[in-house]
Amino acid sequence: MQLIGGLVLYEGKIAEMARRGKDICGPAGVFHALLEGNHSHVVTVNDYLVRRDANWIRPAFENLGLTVGFIQSDMEPGGEARRNAYGCDVTYGTNSEFGF
Repeated sequence: MQLIGGLVLYEGKIAEMARRGKDICGPAGVFHALLEGNHSHVVTVNDYLVRRDANWIRPAFENLGLTVGFIQSDMEPGGEARRNAYGCDVTYGTNSEFGF
């Protein structure tokens, strides 16, 4: 089920899962996009999950030579930390931080 969810995300669609296993869907879809040379934004619902998920997956992606960053609501708009996060291969954030 998680692999199917990852493929749905890779296709640019929204995947909603009612049960456990959502944490691995995002990275699966992201990795697929990274294989094609695309950067990815992963959107989640709050700053706690943004930080938790980015820090959880960071070691796996860094072992593949990829960078992971995250945007938090308390970061200065246009600040260096925010620019650095956007410059990563994978950037985690909430919908309001990506301008939706």
